[in-house]
Amino acid sequence: MTDSLDPQGRYIPVSTTGQQERSAVIDLTSKFKFSNLSGHFMSMKVFLNLEKCYLSTRVEHTDYGTKLRIYNFEKNNIEYKYSDGGAEDKYYWSPLINYVAPFIFKFYDDNDEFMFQHNFDPTMKIIQLNLVPRKDEDLIIWLDAIKRFKDIYNCEIVLSGENLNKDIIMPHLDSGLIATHLKEEEGESIEKNYYASFDVGFFYDEEQTIGSDSFVCDWVRNPDGHKGKTALDIINDILFFSENVLPKKFLDAIK
Repeated sequence: MTDSLDPQGRYIPVSTTGQQERSAVIDLTSKFKFSNLSGHFMSMKVFLNLEKCYLSTRVEHTDYGTKLRIYNFEKNNIEYKYSDGGAEDKYYWSPLINYVAPFIFKFYDDNDEFMFQHNFDPTMKIIQLNLVPRKDEDLIIWLDAIKRFKDIYNCEIVLSGENLNKDIIMPHLDSGLIATHLKEEEGESIEKNYYASFDVGFFYDEEQTIGSDSFVCDWVRNPDGHKGKTALDIINDILFFSENVLPKKFLDAIK
């Protein structure tokens, strides 16, 4: 079975029964949002599917009296709980995520019994990226990183943004790197059948910045901040979180 879409084009997770398939809507197009349609309270948990390595050794004696040290290297997957929440019927909960990582979304009924899960996977999906560059150089750097992301996941890329230089964008559109380029001010809707969407830029929290002596980073859209970071750092934090941010933020927690 494969994932299905609701009438609005949002992904609904595969599960074992038709009732469970319609009990929640997983919307990954804006910081991730899980809507409860089950008719009762539903709890939701987000896990990171991490790989932990184990190294063990043993010493063996041979017929010649020599000793051999045998190394055994193993890898095991560990589900590290990243966030959890819940929602009453017809309400939603958001874990406020704006980056690509090996997520597992699990859903539980009002008795905390497991119902179903959805493994995040952008492979061969449509991914929308909302780019907010400070200057053209940022856009050029980001397009190189987007090409690497597309090559890894074999996905289609849709760009949106109000101030993107068309002279830079169009050659990549012609080459097939970008599936399409949407500009909101041209009246085009960006509510397509995207699997997921992410914001890329140097963002500030407008609410916290009001009345403050300095600008406050938006830690949702910039999951590792942006102080002292380059344009390449910023997009790597979003598209290659597992390489760029996860090792320093989460691996110590599962030792």
